[in-house]
Amino acid sequence: MKKNKFSLNDAFRTTKSGESGIALVTALLVMFVLTLLATAAIMTTGTDVKIGSNYKATQDLFYVADAGLEAGRNFLSSNFNTTTGWNTYLTNGNNPVAAGDTVKGTNITGYLSSNVVGRGTFRISVLDDNDGDGSYTADVNKKVFLTSKGTVTTGGTTAMKTLEEYFEFNQNYSTYGGKDLTGGNTGVATGEAAWSN
Repeated sequence: MKKNKFSLNDAFRTTKSGESGIALVTALLVMFVLTLLATAAIMTTGTDVKIGSNYKATQDLFYVADAGLEAGRNFLSSNFNTTTGWNTYLTNGNNPVAAGDTVKGTNITGYLSSNVVGRGTFRISVLDDNDGDGSYTADVNKKVFLTSKGTVTTGGTTAMKTLEEYFEFNQNYSTYGGKDLTGGNTGVATGEAAWSN
């Protein structure tokens, strides 16, 4: 009787009917699923980075506009004339600050030493409230609207935010209350709120 010789090479060469290449198909399928998962992870990470960047830009924009209001408050508080009020700074009346601008009043940014804050700039303007005298160039009640328009440019995109306050001068203190004219967070108000949303 003859003995069958069996070798390890013979074991790898023998396949059951219909199972030829199944390992290759399975490996390709697993690789495809892993590629899809990696692509989804990369896209999610990129989106999260953009969201974080937009959030930071929004926060920077608010702080730039708010810094403009603070600079305007300081300027108006220290430059009030007891005889003429703020009439010197109301020369533009109820007209737009610049062509095509929705903000009205007189640009007083030029009176400041700087209007740069971090990555942005602000422009502040002052407008007489409707105090019953029929004129936007004469302040009779020591109350004005103070507007700050903050601008931040990030990655070639420029964004703007406008904050407005109603500002009143008193010999002992100044009161003001604010609102956000661009639909975001309410402006920081300190002292007695003289403006309501």
